Amino acid sequence: MLLASGGLDSTNVAYRLVSEGKSVVPVFFDYGQHCVQTEWNRLNEVLSQGVRIGV
Repeated sequence: MLLASGGLDSTNVAYRLVSEGKSVVPVFFDYGQHCVQTEWNRLNEVLSQGVRIGV
């Protein structure tokens, strides 16, 4: 399980784990940030390679 904001750091960590063959379940919170949709979209784009993504 990875706390993923959709920002540069957590997205890179998630991508690296996936590229190493590790199973990743990202946890993403919408806490009212102004760029929530951009962060969510970016996380989904980067981790769409067989990673289970949910809200």
